[in-house]
Amino acid sequence: MKNVTKSLLLASGLALATAAQANFTMEETNPYIGLEYKQTWMKGKGDWANILPKSYPGASLFVGSRFNENVGIELGYSSTKRKSKSSSTQSLNGVMLNNGANVSGSTKVKVYGAYFDINGYLPIDQQFDLIGSVGVALNKAKISYASNLAAGDVSTKSRVLGRLGFGAQAMVNEWVGVRAMARWENNSRLHKGGTIQFDNKSVPAKIFKDAGSLSLGAFVKF
Repeated sequence: MKNVTKSLLLASGLALATAAQANFTMEETNPYIGLEYKQTWMKGKGDWANILPKSYPGASLFVGSRFNENVGIELGYSSTKRKSKSSSTQSLNGVMLNNGANVSGSTKVKVYGAYFDINGYLPIDQQFDLIGSVGVALNKAKISYASNLAAGDVSTKSRVLGRLGFGAQAMVNEWVGVRAMARWENNSRLHKGGTIQFDNKSVPAKIFKDAGSLSLGAFVKF
């Protein structure tokens, strides 16, 4: 994940640097709206990895505007599908749950939130652009669990997270385009704060590692 983060940071920086070097004038406003399918990979931190899913299918709805050939902004809402996993574990973040005996159960997780990105475009020709993005997301996670000892729901606090992206887009015609993006978000900040009562034990609430995702979508200018 560190190598992916470095690659995205470099690619996003190059695209945004190109945009910064361009003459930033709002030549025209080109609004668009779109939808994309997104596959997210996000592991649990420590022993949480034993009970949390590693991948999450989902979707994003977004609107944006491209001010000139190099710079634009985008606002969107993203949500994963509620993903479940059956597991067996003895501890969470070093806390023994059942005096060292295995605790069997199932966990369901959903992550959702809004985001704001600044996009930098590097035109290759009239129909094709490379894209670099940097932005923030306001994400939240809901976790439901049921085991042979206890059941309950946990919601993390809504957290402001950093995000980076790199990808490409192509115009199918004057109004419709398609794009593919790779993104990173620092979801390691996505936790409850303090501890969580899990199977009658107080467990440290730092739950996730950073997330990476791949998405494929389409958009329409208006």
